[in-house]
Amino acid sequence: MRYQGHYIKKPKKSQMSDTPASKGKKPVLIILLVFLALILAAVVAVVIYWNTILSMMTGPQDITLPSMSDEEIEAMLNPIGSISNSGTSLDGAAPAETSPENTWPEVVSDQNITNIMLVGQASRAGEDYRLADSMILCSINRETNTLTLTSLQRDMRVVIPAYAGHTQGFNRINNVYHLGSYWTGEVKGSMEMLALCIEQNFGVKIDHTIEVDFESVEKIINKLGGVKVEISEAELKYLQDTIPEYSKNLTVGTNRLDGYQALTYARMRKIDGDRQRTERQREIITSVIDSVRDVSLMELHELATTVASMIVTDMTNSEITNYIFEFLPKLSDVKIQSQAIPFDGTYWSVEVDVDGILQYMIDCNLQKNGELLRESIGLVEAEEE
Repeated sequence: MRYQGHYIKKPKKSQMSDTPASKGKKPVLIILLVFLALILAAVVAVVIYWNTILSMMTGPQDITLPSMSDEEIEAMLNPIGSISNSGTSLDGAAPAETSPENTWPEVVSDQNITNIMLVGQASRAGEDYRLADSMILCSINRETNTLTLTSLQRDMRVVIPAYAGHTQGFNRINNVYHLGSYWTGEVKGSMEMLALCIEQNFGVKIDHTIEVDFESVEKIINKLGGVKVEISEAELKYLQDTIPEYSKNLTVGTNRLDGYQALTYARMRKIDGDRQRTERQREIITSVIDSVRDVSLMELHELATTVASMIVTDMTNSEITNYIFEFLPKLSDVKIQSQAIPFDGTYWSVEVDVDGILQYMIDCNLQKNGELLRESIGLVEAEEE
C-alpha cells in the first residue's frame, strides 16, 4: 500500500496472532490440557487397578473336580418319601408328608431385590468333597435399604432337583453343593444346583453365588482387626476347652475376636445345635459389615486386595462393578435383619434311610417356609390379619 510516497506493509497472520491478549491464552490452554491429561491418566489408572483386583477372583468354571460314578452318586440320593421314622416334633411343628408336586412354588423375582447365596464350603486343600458347611442367603431390598441374612440349616431335608441328567431325590441341603460339582465336574455345577434347589423348594430366584472357605474367612477377619461378638457363659467354656491357648483373653460379654477365634465360635454346635450355630454365623457376618462401614479408602484397598483372591463367584466383572457403585454408598445406612430356615413352628426331626444307614435330618413344611421367606425379604406383601 502506498501512502504519501511510502509503502506500508500489512502484518503477517503469524505476527497478528502474537498480540498480548493471545499470548495470555496460551498458558491457560496448556494448563487445561495438562489437567485433562491428568484426569485421563487417573481414570486409566483406576480402571487398571480395578481390573487387577477383579482378575484376582476365581470363576466357578475355573475349578474342576473328578466326577463320581453313578453308583456313588445314587448312594447320596434318598428316594422320595422313604422316611424310616417320622421322629419327634421340633418347636411344636406337626409332622406332615410333603411332595414336590404340592410344595414347589412359582419362582418369584423382583428387580428391586437381589439375592446372593453365600456359601462357606468345608473342603481343605487337596480335598475334593465340597460340602456346604454354611449357607446364608443375602437378600438386598433396594426399596427398604434392607439386607436380610437367611441361614439355611444344613441338616434340613429338601427335594434334590433333577440336574445334569440325574433324577431328583430327598437329602440334606448341604449335599446339594457337593453333588452339583460332581455331576458336572465343575464348581459351577455346585452353584447352579444349589440355586435351582432353593428356587424349586422355596420359590426365590437366586441371582448370584459367592463361595469362600474357612481359611479365607479367618484372613478377612484378621485384616479387619477382628470382629465384636457377645459371648455367653456356655460359649466361653466351649472356647476355653477347645482352644485354650487362644481364649485366655476372652470373657462373658462383648469381645473382639481374631480370625481363628471367630471361626471357632462360628462353627461350634455341640453346646446347643445347628440352629444356634447359624445364629453365630450371622452374628459374625453382621459384625464384619459393621466393621466395613467406616473403613478408609486405604483400608478398603488393603481389604480388597486381601479378599479378592479368596472369592469364587459366578458374577461377571461388570456385575461386580455395578453392585459396588450401587451398594457401597448405601452401606452406612443399610438395615440388617437376621433369620433362619426352617422358620419356627414349621419343622420336625426325622430319621432317613440313606443307602442302608439311618441319618438324622430336619424335615419341614416346604410350602409354608417358602411363603414366609418370600414375605420376609419383600417379594410379597404381608397378608393383613
